[in-house]
Amino acid sequence: MPPFLQRFVSLLDVEDVHLRLNQLTLRWRLLGAQALAQQLARHYTWSLMQELYKVIGSVNLLGDPLRVVQHVGAGVYALISQPAAGLLESAQGGPWSRVLEGLALGTQGLLLHCVYAVSNATAKMSIGLRKALAGLGLEGGDVQGRLRVGRGRWVGDAVMLCVAMCAFVCMVVCMVVYTCTCFYA
Repeated sequence: MPPFLQRFVSLLDVEDVHLRLNQLTLRWRLLGAQALAQQLARHYTWSLMQELYKVIGSVNLLGDPLRVVQHVGAGVYALISQPAAGLLESAQGGPWSRVLEGLALGTQGLLLHCVYAVSNATAKMSIGLRKALAGLGLEGGDVQGRLRVGRGRWVGDAVMLCVAMCAFVCMVVCMVVYTCTCFYA
């Protein structure tokens, strides 16, 4: 594998990506080996292209944005479903305090899911950055041109981590604002 491709592949650290490829159905076709190979390659290449968003959305260097959206969505679902369940119960003759309990539980669920999403994404992003730096050859002790600070730490780690954290916080804020505008608009 060429060195450039090795470095690029080292950046694509993904976890828990479930790809679903469509089946190929050939009915009553007589094909030669080359034509069959071309048809298989075309079909599965197209199927992989349709699933590429899952791979890109699960890259640890980006903080696994699909998991962030999944957990924020679960929190928003809890925020809506818990008070609604309390409202249904109180409408059927139960006490009205169930609505407040549902609101408290829903808010707690939203908070728990959002905190988990942020902490999980931050951890995955920092691990992904560390692996990317190692894959690009910026982690060894003999690399020239690095600015060292303190006990062997270098400014590049701190700068990359700060940039990643700022980008992640901006992404989370934008998702929360977008989610709120979708539900309240």
